[in-house]
Amino acid sequence: MADETNDDAVRNSPEQARPNEWFPSIEPNSVAADDASAPPWFEPGEGESREFESEPEPVRRAAPLDIDEIARQMQGKARTRQIWRRRARVALPLAAGAVFVVGSVAIALLWPRESSSNQDLAATVTDNTAPTTTADKPAATPEPWCGDLDQGSKIRGAGPGDLSNGPAEILRLNHKFYVERDAAGMREVFAPGATVAPVEATQAAIAALPAGTQHCVHITVLAAERFAVTVEERYPGGQTQAWDTIVSTGVQPDGHVLITSITAAGS
Repeated sequence: MADETNDDAVRNSPEQARPNEWFPSIEPNSVAADDASAPPWFEPGEGESREFESEPEPVRRAAPLDIDEIARQMQGKARTRQIWRRRARVALPLAAGAVFVVGSVAIALLWPRESSSNQDLAATVTDNTAPTTTADKPAATPEPWCGDLDQGSKIRGAGPGDLSNGPAEILRLNHKFYVERDAAGMREVFAPGATVAPVEATQAAIAALPAGTQHCVHITVLAAERFAVTVEERYPGGQTQAWDTIVSTGVQPDGHVLITSITAAGS
């Protein structure tokens, strides 16, 4: 009867209760009371003595799971996801404040492809350490951040452009915006009927663009008068932002090539 009572006490103890359902069940080892009677198979017979009088080894239980710490880690991951979503929502109006005017003609300028707050700009930053080259082998000159490139179907640059063809028009548009900061001058590259924001709104967007912002235009010819354009911005602090667009041009009755539409890439 004493054995049954002791077993019931062990089974009903708090240690035997099932843990939180999030975690695997851990069956703790039960330790009988010191004064509990031994099981029948261990009771010594007449003339026999118990051989085990030393202290029993302590029972090693698995370390308890720190539920609070795990919950804090899960909450931290959730907060991180919320911060990135919040940054994405904030980035849109901030970018729109700088290039909303062009975005009214090329809505894609409101959708960043990638950005980096600490991008490695080793190509344009001079190392202060002593060069390791020998006297007859001078150090190589760093490549410009946006060197001019013209491979027919691939064009890159930040020059002033002109009105001679599609890629030249695209270069001219961006040069007017980023370098000349001339809202009225941007109108000359658009064909009649193209959707263009008011000059005042364009100039306000230019004023919101940080002084010293650099740009680099990457153009890929998709078809006649149709181009994939990525405009990469580099701000004074070193941050970069890239925008993907599709630009269409057309030859006008007077022979000039003008931009007819700018849309988001993939739209």
